[in-house]
Amino acid sequence: MPFGKEVFFGDSFVEQVYSAEEKRFFSVVQDKLSYEQDVICLNGGYSGATSLNLFNSILNKIQPSPNSVIFFVVPSNDVLALKYDRGFWCYGDRRYTPILPASEKKESFRDNLNIDHLLGIVKSIKDYCDNFSMTFLLATFPYVNCDYENQPWYQKRYGERRSYPNLNVQRKAVNDIIRTLSLSRNIPLCDLEKSFSGSPHYFYDDLHLNSEGGVVVGKYVAEFMLDYIAN
Repeated sequence: MPFGKEVFFGDSFVEQVYSAEEKRFFSVVQDKLSYEQDVICLNGGYSGATSLNLFNSILNKIQPSPNSVIFFVVPSNDVLALKYDRGFWCYGDRRYTPILPASEKKESFRDNLNIDHLLGIVKSIKDYCDNFSMTFLLATFPYVNCDYENQPWYQKRYGERRSYPNLNVQRKAVNDIIRTLSLSRNIPLCDLEKSFSGSPHYFYDDLHLNSEGGVVVGKYVAEFMLDYIAN
């Protein structure tokens, strides 16, 4: 099925403000797909977004139409929001609360991630897309998981703290949930974590692509899209 409008949703990984627009991966996808498809690619990523925030954006800002595609890169922010008992509805967290201003009431933490919230939101987005004849494509989020101690950003952001390896364990856990969901619901998955987390030279810091990374990831996503169309 040919695509018409393709909207990339995610957090600041998708937004990619550290690169010139033509080096952002969604722009590269646009260039690659336009050779074979009459398609327009839009960037719906923004810093601090959670899956709940993005679902709200999809509902309110994207007019449903056949041949439209929602390419959903699960936000790394979900890892931090889902540590709370109230998960995505953590009204007391100034960064992740879905309603502003944030509540003065402090949030309590869980011993594990609030997986049910993540599954519920992503399943709901899938069902919404199906109901309006739109294509829903999932992607894991990449992050630097090797040689990070030697990267210039590491000492500045993490220093001697031991939190980074533990954070990566939780990041992988969220992506693993998405992989399992993609299989159970037959949702096509673009596994960016598997393909790029071992390539720190493509990253500006632990989560955001540099210009080289944007081009490489864009070509990879474009090939994923073309393979999906062909099959």
